[in-house]
Amino acid sequence: METAVKECLSSKYFSSFGYIVALSYLPALITFAGYTGSLRTSERRSFRCPSSPDSRDDCLVKYDEQYNSPFPLYGFVFVCFVPLLVVCIAYSWCFVKSRVDELETALKPDPENPRPLPRVTTRRVFFSYFLHLLVRFVLGILFPVLQNFVFYPSGFPTEFVCVSPTVKPAVNSTHFNATKHDGAVVVINCDNSVGSDNAICAKGIWIVNILFAFLVFGELCYLLVRRLNSVEFTYDSEFCQKHFFNKSGTPVTLRDTTLRMKTRMGQDTELYPESNRALDDMYVDLVIYTGRAEHAFTDLLKRHEIFDIYLKPQHGSIAIEKLDGLFLPNKDTQDPRKILIVGRPGIGKSLLCDKMLRDWSKGDLLRDSNKSFQHLFLFQFRWFNTETTEKISLKQLLSRLYSEGRIDNEVFQDVLDNPEKVLLVFDGLDEFKHHESCSKEEQAQGGNSAIEEMPFSALYVKLVKGKQLSGATVLTTCRPNVEQSVASLKFDRKVEIMGFTPEKVQEVDQLHEKETASTLPTTSTEVYEGALRLFLFKHHPEFKGLPYGRCCLLRSCRSNFVPSRITGKKGIEEGRLVFDSTEVKGMENCGLFNRMPDSKVSRRWRANFCFIHLTLQEFLAAREIAKMEPSDLSDFITSNASDPKWHLVIQFVAGLLHGKDNEAVNSFVSLLHDSLTQSSLNIETNRRLYS
Repeated sequence: METAVKECLSSKYFSSFGYIVALSYLPALITFAGYTGSLRTSERRSFRCPSSPDSRDDCLVKYDEQYNSPFPLYGFVFVCFVPLLVVCIAYSWCFVKSRVDELETALKPDPENPRPLPRVTTRRVFFSYFLHLLVRFVLGILFPVLQNFVFYPSGFPTEFVCVSPTVKPAVNSTHFNATKHDGAVVVINCDNSVGSDNAICAKGIWIVNILFAFLVFGELCYLLVRRLNSVEFTYDSEFCQKHFFNKSGTPVTLRDTTLRMKTRMGQDTELYPESNRALDDMYVDLVIYTGRAEHAFTDLLKRHEIFDIYLKPQHGSIAIEKLDGLFLPNKDTQDPRKILIVGRPGIGKSLLCDKMLRDWSKGDLLRDSNKSFQHLFLFQFRWFNTETTEKISLKQLLSRLYSEGRIDNEVFQDVLDNPEKVLLVFDGLDEFKHHESCSKEEQAQGGNSAIEEMPFSALYVKLVKGKQLSGATVLTTCRPNVEQSVASLKFDRKVEIMGFTPEKVQEVDQLHEKETASTLPTTSTEVYEGALRLFLFKHHPEFKGLPYGRCCLLRSCRSNFVPSRITGKKGIEEGRLVFDSTEVKGMENCGLFNRMPDSKVSRRWRANFCFIHLTLQEFLAAREIAKMEPSDLSDFITSNASDPKWHLVIQFVAGLLHGKDNEAVNSFVSLLHDSLTQSSLNIETNRRLYS
């Protein structure tokens, strides 16, 4: 019998927990049926009526009618457990067998040809399983109720008073205690020694029924919670894969590999780049707004308004207050899966990606939301500039991040099956030498197999368009000057990094007070000289990677900054802050310029640029002015010393000429003194005239 039941109750139609509970009905049936059957036999032998032995059989019948009706306890055991087994067998063989068998074959991974396993969105298996659990729960509660209140409300007493109409007393019996009533009715005291055993067994049956009912109820609650957390869990394919076939829960390989990845990522991002300080302490919160900034520079703007313009979003933009906000819904979009982050050079795009990776490794990313990422992969576009990476498959792409050189099959299959739990970060589109091909990948050659090799740009476009790993979150960072390369791609959310939050900047500055005074610049000019070198050696493609230092800057880069110096001076003279591509030619990628949205001029689109900050424009203008001949410098000071728009420029000129002893410096100091003195006298005269 046990073997036959096990053949009917196949484990693949139940969860591991549900299968154990369902199969437990059988040993419960066998145990209680055998024990209650033996008690029944003993009861028939041990039932005694000492005062009237001849009435024993009649009294036993009366006992059964009163306490064992409508059937003895062993019969109730079959009533309790057989229907539960029948429900389980009927569910598995009549309702879900064909569908589950079909899905078992379809959902079997193929290591040789990995693919996203099919998603069957019908809910036949889930509802059938849930309904059969509900029936089992109802029966599990119903039987104890019937036992206590319908079938055996009085229990199984050991003493029984039998009322018999006729009595044949035993001759010479000393135990005759029958009492006559009206000469016909006799009350006989009988004894059932097995009654106490029946009572204990009945209580055991009640407890086991309640226990089974609550175990089934626990699985019902679990299914309801999973349903509330994810509608997809009720799909036939998801439900069978996660609740039936995955008997051991999350595969050990998947769990261990993910843990190792998080540990390694946490170690790699522990320190601030090029520093021995912790990244968590040095990270500066960014000012991020949705959309692209429309920098409406006009001649009417005052200098302090121009200074703060990068912190002002365009009309209708939404502030992204926290890193998590990049992935969460708002009135801009309800399900951001494809995200583009635009930011000028040095604004913190790559550091934002490192911080994102670190938060994920610690479990802090999206901690307070219902959304989460099981897998996070961070790629630098510059990795794919070599010939060895001209063609690559999705599996090869993900394998680059594993020290073993390949991604485990179970992990890769989980990525394919659960793309909504995957975050792919591509950092630095501007550093990819084939970035323009991203807008030309409409050909999207070949199929969408996870192991098919193709140009990296084609694979990237397929990921953004959802042709591969559909449902995954893909985040891309780039400078404004290459945004046009992905203009043909549809992003759910575009954001721009505008700057840094002042509060966090002050907090980080306080950490630097551990620094010795000798290592810090002492003048504004030294600060901007250092910033200029930093931008050049960090961002300019011609000098990127060269030894960082002043000598190299002065010797190799002087001519390269001539266009920017002239542009800076010309812009201040003309009151212009926006320049076209011809005016910044050769310096577009040096890190000093921010590309703004293109403008349409005479039916043609023109690229527009502005300095990343007005003070850098003023410093570069000062570098140009400091190289003037003494006579030209004299004319400039005489004409502009009293004009507020040149004040910071002149301050930078003074810093650049500091320490030099020549005719230009002496003339500059004398003229500046005279101009400022005359300006003060004019102000005082006007004050007296109007007072």
